[in-house]
Amino acid sequence: MGKARNIADLLDDNGDVKSASLDNVPASNNASALTTGTLPMARLSGTLPALNASALTAIPAANITGTLPAISGANLTGIEAGPTVSSSAPGSPAIGKMWYDTTNSSDKILKIYNGTSWDVLSNADIGSAGNPAATIQDLYDDNVANGLVWMQIAGYNSGAAFQVRYASYASKGWIEILYSKAAYAAQSTVNHPWGEWVPTSGDGGFLAHNVSSAGLNYSGVDSSSIRLNASGFVATDFALTTKSSVTADGVAATGSNQSSAYPLTKANVMGNSTAAPIAKILDYFEGSGTSVHIGSGDSSSGNVYNDTDAHMKISGDSNHYEAMFGRRNGVVPGTEWGVDGHYNPGSTYAPNWGYRNTSGQDYSGAWAGSWAHSTAAKTGYEIDSGNVLSIWLTSM
Repeated sequence: MGKARNIADLLDDNGDVKSASLDNVPASNNASALTTGTLPMARLSGTLPALNASALTAIPAANITGTLPAISGANLTGIEAGPTVSSSAPGSPAIGKMWYDTTNSSDKILKIYNGTSWDVLSNADIGSAGNPAATIQDLYDDNVANGLVWMQIAGYNSGAAFQVRYASYASKGWIEILYSKAAYAAQSTVNHPWGEWVPTSGDGGFLAHNVSSAGLNYSGVDSSSIRLNASGFVATDFALTTKSSVTADGVAATGSNQSSAYPLTKANVMGNSTAAPIAKILDYFEGSGTSVHIGSGDSSSGNVYNDTDAHMKISGDSNHYEAMFGRRNGVVPGTEWGVDGHYNPGSTYAPNWGYRNTSGQDYSGAWAGSWAHSTAAKTGYEIDSGNVLSIWLTSM
């Protein structure tokens, strides 16, 4: 220690070396001379000075509080991109990709990709432009009111939504695929429906006519039809009926309805062998099949079914009639379309529901809602704006 000392000067009463006697150790409250050891947390107090934190790592998130400064996030990774905002779907989307569809400027839709198609994420009512129904079952299950709705059926209209008239009837939902208020100018001049929903050549299959954005056109035309023929729609029943106006809702007949016969459905196809004829009629109206004739006076062959096999009939009435959609026997398209008005097989005259164009004959014309056996015109049942011929389909 540099010089002789009295031991009594070095030690305190407890036998510890007095700090004042250690002339080569700095004062205990000066930390600048520390070179080793760890400072206890209890010795740290006050505010830390500004330090360079560039080398700090593994700071627990729980210890970060307050407001972060404005920083660039350009190098951040693992953050999902927001929805694509556009009127067309993003290309090659991953599952979970979101798309804000702005096609309809008044009713934009948020959608998510499920791996094969886009699901709607919306609180809009089903059947609205913001939430088109994929199936008739969806509309029926949601108790959608009769009237115009929006649908988006797989395989139809290039996958785009379209408007269609919907109605519930007989514990099923239905959509209208054809209406016609087209009358005839004179008994010898009937221009409908040939060249419209009935082709003048080919197999006589059902055609789309006067379509508006792939839905029926209810404005400024006498008739309109849609041909679904889509992977997402399989018809299970048809309804031939009448309406009191072009825009009337519902499958139940509101136009002429003699003997309460209408609507006619597959339940009215009667005979000894009805399964095949019914399937042919459904395929015809669905747009996936060709023309069909039931109740013929000829033998059954191909798309022709004789009277014994099948005919149109209502309960409690002995009369039964042929139905010709795009053909009569082997003649396509023929001069008749609809349900005949004479019950003798092979003897067709003025139709009860539909059109006939046989030049110079008084049974040539356009009628709907009649249910009577006669050779003459069905006077009082003419198709017009107050007695509209209408066809509906269901997939339920």
